[in-house]
Amino acid sequence: MRFTSSALLVLSAMTLATGARASVVVVTQSNLGFVPRNVTIQVGDTVRWVWTSQTHTVTEGEDGIINGDEAWNGVLTGATPTLEVTFDAAFLAAHAKPCNLYDYFCEIHFPGDMRGTVKVGTPPGTAFCFGDGTTAPGCPCAEPNYVPNPSGWTGRGCANSFNFRGARLCALGTLAPDTLTFSIHVSPNYPGFGFMFKGNGQETVGVGLGDGLRCASGQLIRFGGHYAGTYGAPLGLWTYPNTVQTNPVSLATLQPAGESAFYQLYYRNAESYFCTSATTNLSNAYQVSWP
Repeated sequence: MRFTSSALLVLSAMTLATGARASVVVVTQSNLGFVPRNVTIQVGDTVRWVWTSQTHTVTEGEDGIINGDEAWNGVLTGATPTLEVTFDAAFLAAHAKPCNLYDYFCEIHFPGDMRGTVKVGTPPGTAFCFGDGTTAPGCPCAEPNYVPNPSGWTGRGCANSFNFRGARLCALGTLAPDTLTFSIHVSPNYPGFGFMFKGNGQETVGVGLGDGLRCASGQLIRFGGHYAGTYGAPLGLWTYPNTVQTNPVSLATLQPAGESAFYQLYYRNAESYFCTSATTNLSNAYQVSWP
């Protein structure tokens, strides 16, 4: 855990006075939610959570359980009305997450969906095509097969049999020069095969494909096929480029200049009883506008 103390606040003020750009981003606890729910900050910034009512936790993670390995965990009450975490380089190194994207929740009100995210660094594009019902017509699960509710989380694809939250595709890096890196977290124990595909168009209404939604369209190019948990990634994570597949994204997909591209991971989910009889699924989609 890395909570700022008064000494660190003094040091931060001195740093700001010398022209550094670190800042404090305020997230307010409002009823049973965090406002704003999702924030994007820069390396060195501090997030300050502010209490307004009841008792809540602010706990890093996404499973709703405090198990002792969280990057931070604190309580918001009338007696402790603020909590601060500084996301500096040391913190990011000690608590590395794909794309520097940190989920957090209130343990007490997790069943009511009291959670949020902190994204560190400016993303190179925009995620879309989520499995949470915001993309019509929604995930293709239908009775009599099992229908998870919700069918996926915001920021993720449709639910899979390993992870009802769905697979989340995110990105880091720059476009000029091309240092773009994709990371897709499918499930903590997922070892299966997947590949990315790029389209030069998008479906404004998602198209059902397997157990997921396809939102990339037009001319499709497949690239980077491999198993999750290989090529330098931990089990459950799929990455590109990686320790073996080293071509930049723009080269691997013959990306024209000045064109937007739309990416998704298509992966194997080999449980035919789940959702539909298909054994494949997709992550959310990600749009990048190339210079």
